[in-house]
Amino acid sequence: MGCTTSPSKSLSTPDALKAAEINAQIAVHHLENDDLALAKEKVDKALEQNPQAVNAHLVAAEVEARLNNGDAERWHYEQALAQNPSHSSVLNNYAGYLCRQSQVDEAIEIFERVVADRLYPQPALVLSNAGRCLFEADQWDQARGYWQRAIAEQANYPPALFGLAEVELAFGELNAAQSYFSRYTALKRESPQQLLLGYRIAKASGDVQGRARYRSRLENDFPSSKQAIDINAW
Repeated sequence: MGCTTSPSKSLSTPDALKAAEINAQIAVHHLENDDLALAKEKVDKALEQNPQAVNAHLVAAEVEARLNNGDAERWHYEQALAQNPSHSSVLNNYAGYLCRQSQVDEAIEIFERVVADRLYPQPALVLSNAGRCLFEADQWDQARGYWQRAIAEQANYPPALFGLAEVELAFGELNAAQSYFSRYTALKRESPQQLLLGYRIAKASGDVQGRARYRSRLENDFPSSKQAIDINAW
């Protein structure tokens, strides 16, 4: 299920611990380049060198998530939490995993634990993650509340602005949706997600020219994206 290591292969020397840290960082680099095979190879090596490395377990969990190995992903989170049950980054990521498993109530409880840790440097990130979790579970009003809390912590936090544009669109509050969307686009580079949301807002608002503009940019600039392929569904 997870990464298992033989005690005879586990090293505890300072050199081994340093090597484990380096291999975990190399695994992150490979993840950023979508090279899952090399990422897994390096993070498995890191955990062989130091099976208690919390950060390596986090990286391994992300690798397994991308490989759609949910049981292995959960195992790595559990191993990380066994080493440090109050580790806020682990808790935040584990809550995200629970959301994807539709365990929303448990996930929100964990997100709140992280937010309550005033030493955690990214409360807007955690609140925005909670908002996304609730929105995907069709709990729109609660999602709106978390995204509003996120921008109260960090006024121009892009994921929260994007979420608020989505949820206001879902509620039919088109002026609010456009306002949040405008704030978001001022901060982020153009992406398929951004263009599709702009298209949806323009369509709902009866903005024929805006709708055509967003569609054209999406299909011309990102023709192979899921958003360009699915645009007719909206």
